Amino acid sequence: PPDELLPTPLKLRRQSERLAESVHELGSEEEVRSAVAELNRQIAEWRRIPHGPPIFVRLIDADAMVTQWRDRRAAGG
Repeated sequence: PPDELLPTPLKLRRQSERLAESVHELGSEEEVRSAVAELNRQIAEWRRIPHGPPIFVRLIDADAMVTQWRDRRAAGG
């Protein structure tokens, strides 16, 4: 279903997946950390006052995402 129809936790999970898939397209480590920080802020906000189904949403590890970004950039992807 389109993202806007998904419950918030599933929407956040999908955003996390998309970030992992497209992180190599970001231009700098700072952009990667900024994107992770913004998504983690949304996840933390939802966790404080969850509504909808009780679905766990994992925070994103910024260092792991930066490593993935570096690896993909080094590989030319």
